[in-house]
Amino acid sequence: MKKDPWKFIGPGLVVISVLFVVGSYLYDQKFHRTVVDHMPDPADVPGGNVYAATLLDSDAGKAYLRLWEAKTRRSNEGRYDLEVRLNDEEFFRSLATVEGKDGRKAEELYKAYQDRYHFDRKLVFTVMMHSPVERLFDMHPERWMVLRLDPGGGYQPERWDESNRSTDSHRQAVVVFAREDGKPLVASELKTAELVFRDPAKKAETVLRWDRGE
Repeated sequence: MKKDPWKFIGPGLVVISVLFVVGSYLYDQKFHRTVVDHMPDPADVPGGNVYAATLLDSDAGKAYLRLWEAKTRRSNEGRYDLEVRLNDEEFFRSLATVEGKDGRKAEELYKAYQDRYHFDRKLVFTVMMHSPVERLFDMHPERWMVLRLDPGGGYQPERWDESNRSTDSHRQAVVVFAREDGKPLVASELKTAELVFRDPAKKAETVLRWDRGE
């Protein structure tokens, strides 16, 4: 008995057509949002959707800008420019204040950040890499990063969350450090934290340092 090939080909073509239509619709929506309406996807790094122009209108915004700068370290000694911000409890409290605009909303945002990053017992950093010539996606700093604490020893990253806005010349990521035994990494006796970026190719390292109380 001869089989009709259309019994098998027909349904397959229908599925492919449906997937094509859905994919085209989603692409069109994203294109319209990002190109026509100039509405890029929201940044997924802490503070990525807060802009300096609006912060200057309030005392809380100005305080946040000062805190942002105080917790940021920069280096241009390696193969790419590096900018790293320590996102600690003080930073998230200030960020939630300027994002929330009122006490209740700010507290909800602060709690949401705490549930996501657990900054009360982990150390959280935003890492930004910039280079007009290097292919940054070919580099893997998370493999060569070490957090050194005094006192406390050295730690490897627990998480490296790449931003949805990263490009090959401008990368952003949130990196989180934690103890393997689950105990708080942020201890009252902590004096300094150093984030070490090692470059195996050049056998060099960049050290960024934060002192307690800064």
